Amino acid sequence: MSGSGSTLAQRPTEKDAQSGPEKDEQTPNILARLPVSERTRNVLEWFLVTFGIYVLITAVGWIGDGFSAATGGRAEELFSVAENPFVGLAIGILATVLTQSSSTTASIVVGMVAGGLPLGTAILILMAPTSARL
Repeated sequence: MSGSGSTLAQRPTEKDAQSGPEKDEQTPNILARLPVSERTRNVLEWFLVTFGIYVLITAVGWIGDGFSAATGGRAEELFSVAENPFVGLAIGILATVLTQSSSTTASIVVGMVAGGLPLGTAILILMAPTSARL
């Protein structure tokens, strides 16, 4: 019986298999696989971060342009119903639920402010995602 017990102790478990060298060889960062120097890789990473920020800012600008074109300059009239704090809060909650992201809702509202949405209405709409995080 002692022989069978030592055999069980020598068998690798699933935990041992996951911590083996196979897991160490897998790198989630695709830039680490490039055949370039570390300095070049760092410059490339910074370029990608800068490009991502540029894309984000450009997208918010496009949202503002699209919103102002869609409303025809009448955004204040269209969102006059949201001047009621409860309605503004409900619109913010609904937008956050539909997009499943408070950051997305905030970005869209910022773009809408650039397109003519009154700031007071935007603040009411943004209170829902902010209060949901508290």
